[in-house]
Amino acid sequence: MTTTKEIANVVECPNCRVEVNIDELILGLDKLTRDLQRSGDLLTDQEARYLVDTYYEIQKYRVALGNQMKAIAKAHEPSIFFVWINKQVHILEANIRAVLNTYSKKSDRGKWLHSNVGIGPVLAAALLAHIDITRAPTVSHIYSFAGLDPMAKWWKKDDAEPIVNRVIRGRRHLNETDATEVALALGKKPENFLLLLENLRGTRLSITQHDLVRAATWRPWNETLKTCCWKVGESFVKFQNHKDDQYGRIYRIRKAHDWVLNLKGEYADQAAISLQTKDYGRDTEAYAWYSGMVTVQAARDYLQALALYQKGQPVPKVARVAAGAGQPMLPPARIQRRAARYAVKVFLGHYHHVAYEDHYGYAPARPYPIDQLHHGTYYHPANWPLGSQEPSATTAEWEEAIWPAALRGEELLWTMADTPDEHEEDESEPV
Repeated sequence: MTTTKEIANVVECPNCRVEVNIDELILGLDKLTRDLQRSGDLLTDQEARYLVDTYYEIQKYRVALGNQMKAIAKAHEPSIFFVWINKQVHILEANIRAVLNTYSKKSDRGKWLHSNVGIGPVLAAALLAHIDITRAPTVSHIYSFAGLDPMAKWWKKDDAEPIVNRVIRGRRHLNETDATEVALALGKKPENFLLLLENLRGTRLSITQHDLVRAATWRPWNETLKTCCWKVGESFVKFQNHKDDQYGRIYRIRKAHDWVLNLKGEYADQAAISLQTKDYGRDTEAYAWYSGMVTVQAARDYLQALALYQKGQPVPKVARVAAGAGQPMLPPARIQRRAARYAVKVFLGHYHHVAYEDHYGYAPARPYPIDQLHHGTYYHPANWPLGSQEPSATTAEWEEAIWPAALRGEELLWTMADTPDEHEEDESEPV
């Protein structure tokens, strides 16, 4: 068994025999912390985006380092430098979170983000830094930018290039009219396509076939913001039982609603499409649900087992039958993702309201489906204006909005737990 020699402020690694003054290193890091915390108010949005990315990279490194230390500990005591590095990574991670906390509380919209259970300084900073409210007159613009528009298609080069070639018919001298025709052929908005094309070609005036193909195959959403929204959804799932929770409650109601429709066979068409468009292994849980290897009764038994499941117990498994003998349904993990995504879209709708009013001084127009088509009721964001303690809506009101009365009565679905393997080793940020 190795031991660590300690003399005053100096430690000696028992493996490599190198002495280091830990206090000097910690003191330097503490001084950096104080300086950085004061600089949070001066961060630009671009700097905040870089810092959020850095935070998550460091977080991934910390998790990997922790796993390495566990593996080493099984053989012998880890080197003192592994322990020291692990501590420094924790400190650095906390320092970045403190700076982002200062940055994200500069505005009222940032303070509103912090008022919601499940939204901490890193997620708040990511949303503030990535969403420019001056370019989002409606919440649909945010959905599109965040990759939450189900109609958005990311064209692959093999599919887009033939369409571009068919439109330009071999011409070399191309103009904005040709670009507009390409945009329409691809189902894209011409004004957005032209703006992207201008950004891609820079100061060059001419338009080439390569420019059009590149613009056609450009990812139609911001990948970092999309990941951020996924993390927001996971955070809502994690904190759904918090006494002050708002959006986790919406997640629970929507999940129950989707399970009722799933058991009724309403999603059988979607299951068939997923089975046709993706290559699932025949031994996977997803294939079993999509292909009809699960009966409705087996699905109910599985939900009952989930409701009684406790961490540390064997993970419940669903009973299978021959393919086609059951009912094609969406797998539990997909139902969970659908419900979390729904809660995130409600949250983003409220954030758009808050950010728009904070920037312009007046509330935005209500969503078109609600204002003009009268599809449902609009619920004002909770805790807005700042200081108000009123919730966005009561549980009964959200239930009425999300879950029609004709579909209720499935009390079992209200009590079921989330899929157990979805949230092991959760790295959500502290709130």
